[in-house]
Amino acid sequence: MALLLRFVSVLAETTLAGTVPSCLMCNDPGCDGGLQLEIRDHTGGLVAGEWTLEVDADGDAFEVACTLTELAASSTCTVPGDTGEWHVSAFVRGDELPETGDWTGPPRSIAVTIEGGDPHAHEYDGPTTTTVEIVVDGMMSTDETFVPEYDRTFHRGPQSCGHCDRAEVELVVE
Repeated sequence: MALLLRFVSVLAETTLAGTVPSCLMCNDPGCDGGLQLEIRDHTGGLVAGEWTLEVDADGDAFEVACTLTELAASSTCTVPGDTGEWHVSAFVRGDELPETGDWTGPPRSIAVTIEGGDPHAHEYDGPTTTTVEIVVDGMMSTDETFVPEYDRTFHRGPQSCGHCDRAEVELVVE
């Protein structure tokens, strides 16, 4: 009986407060936001070796280190995780198997996500200015600074449910 009374009480409070958009009624709880970096080689594949991405995202410097083998599935990336300002993740892509979503064949690209914002408020964003220096086997290959252009979506329903800013940038290694 206490559970039923509590439910009725909450329902009455909601009704008395008027119509307020509720994030509980929104769709997907998360978003694929932030800055999505795609590191590719101009030939369409990435050479095996030690790849280091030295990143500065709005003054927060960190490193993504990837060991690329002849196969994407056995290639790995080490990321800082949370840098204080950003959550960073990375993986190596090959050719995707439609049945499983697994990667096969040689490494085709390195995918890096840099995501910030306030997940408790469901607000996701990425850095305003980013510099990426790519070093392959100890030799600098690319050094580029860019200002990403973000698309904003309201992925959970009304604007009061939070927003998701997403930008995609492709860096091509010569």
